[in-house]
Amino acid sequence: MKNKPLFYKIYFSVIAVFLVLLIIGLFVLNSVLKVYEAAQPKAIMDEIVTEYLQKGNFYGAIIEYNIPISPYESKKDMDVAFDEIIGDKKLTVASSGKKLEGYTEVYNIKADNETILTFYLKKAAKGGKFGIKGYEVGVAEFDSSVCKKYEIHVPSNVKLTVNGVEVKKEERINNELPKILTDKIGNKEVVALQTVKLENLISNKPVVMAYSADGKEVEVVENNGVFTVAQGMDAAELEALKTHALNASQGYAKFMQEDASLGSISHFFDTSTEFYKYVRKTELWVWTHTGYRFEDVTFGEAHKYTDNLYSCRVTFTHILTWGNKVYKDYFDKYVFIEKTANGLKVIDMQTPNSK
Repeated sequence: MKNKPLFYKIYFSVIAVFLVLLIIGLFVLNSVLKVYEAAQPKAIMDEIVTEYLQKGNFYGAIIEYNIPISPYESKKDMDVAFDEIIGDKKLTVASSGKKLEGYTEVYNIKADNETILTFYLKKAAKGGKFGIKGYEVGVAEFDSSVCKKYEIHVPSNVKLTVNGVEVKKEERINNELPKILTDKIGNKEVVALQTVKLENLISNKPVVMAYSADGKEVEVVENNGVFTVAQGMDAAELEALKTHALNASQGYAKFMQEDASLGSISHFFDTSTEFYKYVRKTELWVWTHTGYRFEDVTFGEAHKYTDNLYSCRVTFTHILTWGNKVYKDYFDKYVFIEKTANGLKVIDMQTPNSK
């Protein structure tokens, strides 16, 4: 009888220790499960939504996940843009069918039904708490429907800014010139025509400003996402270039449809060039017609490389009619012109993106 109290003491002590260990084990297991769940792709994405986007900390998400952005947008610009993109829309997370080598999980963040961000995740290289290897974001990017792209055509001798930020020299790419122009330029000092591509902008249309060497503001014209910086050419010189380019282009179009002889338009061209020789030998493919007219005629992107070498862009719709039938031929070319002792002469014509 005297041994029973000691037996029960040991018995209940063992039970107590077991219960304590059980509680500790359950607590640790619960902690492990929470860490495991938090390290899974869906949980990571939900946290991005709740901790960044829903709290309005859009720029924080950009910095944390290294989302590509334009150097021409400030934090304020992007915050305003995100407010407009999201508004009162419901933010949700959904798996994506997109693929990127090295990443096993891809998720989209949507505002209502519109994808605004895509995140690519992979297994973490190192284990985290409790040695659990969860997932981590490797690549994040705005959806193409959110990003806006623009292009700027600018002379090399002007200063250029976008949203108040000066465009770096390395981002101003000299346009490739046709061989005839490079041959004629030789070692002369030239004002190059450059292209700047703006990408990853999410705010509204950028403010593009240009300034001459003496600090005067230069005209900038925007058309369908392409900004063209004027060169400040003399008005009479520009008008003469415009008249010649339009007459030569329309004359070329008429010749190609046998509405003009080559002899009647040859004075617009330098007849010694490869371009003119090509035109002369071209086998014409003519639409049967009894009348024609030109509509939607435009002249733009005028540029002066040297004192006597120019380029511009001419577009128009060549309407050919035959009774009630109408055929439309669309003309869009860069026209290269040289000022000679015999006046302005076209030395080449090229379709955009073919130079």
